[in-house]
Amino acid sequence: CYHNTEAHHINSRNICCCNGEAVLKGLVVLFVASSSNQISDKSRSMSKASSRRMLSFSWTANMAVAVFALTAGAGIMAPSSVVVEATAMEGDGATTTSTTCEEQQKERELVDHDDHVLSNSSSLYPCTPEFLKDYWYDEPIDGYHILCLSKVNDDNLRLTLYEMGAAANEMVFHDSSSAGTAAGTEEEAPSFSSWDQLKQILEYNLDLTTAEDNYEDFQPWAIFSPEGRRLADGNSQQSNNRNTNADINDKDVTLTRLLENGVGLLYLGGQFLWPGVRVGFERKGVSLYSIMPIGLKEEEDTKNNRNNNGTVTITTLALDPLVVSIEGFLSDDECTHIQNVAEPTMEYSGVVLMDHDEGRPASDFRTSQSTFLQGFQNDPLLLDIDDRVASLTRIPRNHQENVQVLRYGLNEKYDHHTDFFPPEFYQNDPRTLERIAHGRRNRIATVFWYLTTVPQGGETVFPQAFGQEASSFQDCTTGLLVKPERGKVIIFYSLLMTGDTDPNSVHGACPVQEGIKWAANKWIWNEPMMYVS
Repeated sequence: CYHNTEAHHINSRNICCCNGEAVLKGLVVLFVASSSNQISDKSRSMSKASSRRMLSFSWTANMAVAVFALTAGAGIMAPSSVVVEATAMEGDGATTTSTTCEEQQKERELVDHDDHVLSNSSSLYPCTPEFLKDYWYDEPIDGYHILCLSKVNDDNLRLTLYEMGAAANEMVFHDSSSAGTAAGTEEEAPSFSSWDQLKQILEYNLDLTTAEDNYEDFQPWAIFSPEGRRLADGNSQQSNNRNTNADINDKDVTLTRLLENGVGLLYLGGQFLWPGVRVGFERKGVSLYSIMPIGLKEEEDTKNNRNNNGTVTITTLALDPLVVSIEGFLSDDECTHIQNVAEPTMEYSGVVLMDHDEGRPASDFRTSQSTFLQGFQNDPLLLDIDDRVASLTRIPRNHQENVQVLRYGLNEKYDHHTDFFPPEFYQNDPRTLERIAHGRRNRIATVFWYLTTVPQGGETVFPQAFGQEASSFQDCTTGLLVKPERGKVIIFYSLLMTGDTDPNSVHGACPVQEGIKWAANKWIWNEPMMYVS
């Protein structure tokens, strides 16, 4: 019986005739196979690994299994040792294997044992369903993949991929030096005992861009730990130690780093985004000081945790666009300090006009007041917030712009807009085109701070969240509305995990109907911009 026809790979766990329930579930598939003499694996979208496998069952095996299924369904005692014959077709070659139910059961027990090996204590993060449920998505997400790497023994590795972050899209590979096959695809797997070899497997099976594709036009893909530490990227090189008699951990610094972590999150766009998982999901215990990313390296906080060792909970508000919320990111004293520092230089806000809006006043779109806090490099409180933003987003501080502080009075607002710069809309603005390197660079995220609680109005609206559509650029009735609450921070991402711009990240500031709204934000880019050193 070939059950689980929706599977994205074929291995021994998909072919079993010991379980009567599985037989009955696979009965229709088998009768179709009896007439066509073959079953084609369902194509897997957006990957080169799709449509490579075909199972061909002999007529005799089909009839034998069908009879067994009927007898099992009728409650008739069937022999326990049913032989299943399957032919794996690959190109012009074919291999036939025959196994009994007892043999398949033993094989499954070995697979289960391998699964246990994945969660061994030598890795920082266990590749187990209990752990991965905080990173798996219910629906596939373009540009986001999960990988688990473990040592089966001192010389041999096992790789498990969850393509597009979905548990159902599992692919399993064994280093050919030990197992000779990739368990997820039942085909010969090349050795991946080095980072360069592993990188080739990832690029091929996940359809990743390579250095030859033109990294000049977009960011190289990257792998991060589940907590956001950068582990490797498409430009990473293995160490120069070529001692083939050495242990795996002595051969390759990059591979060793991946093995030590056990679980990695791969982003096609090359920058870390907190996996939203599902609306309402809460990621608890995220430390604001444990990770201080600097450039392509990361280091532990060397400032002795200036404020505290506090942790926060990141709550997913929307998936498309990706919006998350963090309560209590700023203290009351910090909110007041930012307002006091900004007050003397506040003035009515400007905008960067698109080609089709040239000549229009900024007040057509935006009626708030604002200022950028520049020249405060020696302000310990602002420096601490910069560090916390870097640690919260897992994106280095030199990717940040200076803090923009905003004030909205009664009825003041900001119409729907995006924070990224679409290059096609700035062809008449050479300064902006140079700033975004014609599309390679762009703002990836906005960290938005609420400095006051607004009694009525003043919400941040994402009109296209949840698949909705606004009736105008001033519409505050659709999508997601986030109420201003003092000390709260939201992060919304302008770029997708693929690195492409997200048109659904359009947002606006609804008119304040009571009170005054003070807020501030940090725009974060996908490359260092040197606004903040």
